[in-house]
Amino acid sequence: MTQVRAEERRSSRALQRLGGLLGVTWFTFLTFSDPERPLWLRVGYAVTALAFAAGTTAELVAAGRRRFRVTESG
Repeated sequence: MTQVRAEERRSSRALQRLGGLLGVTWFTFLTFSDPERPLWLRVGYAVTALAFAAGTTAELVAAGRRRFRVTESG
């Protein structure tokens, strides 16, 4: 397995966070955009948006803790 430098991983983490935010936005839009959609589908979209939001929040909290540990020790 090849080692990846920290500088190369930062962009993928940023893209991962952006993907999470786009996922939340898209599924929230789908939840509220068309009142003609069946209720079960709208609930499914809402649950998916919440899952994206929870994952994105967890990633941001973990990144903040990593950053805080680096600045605290340095």
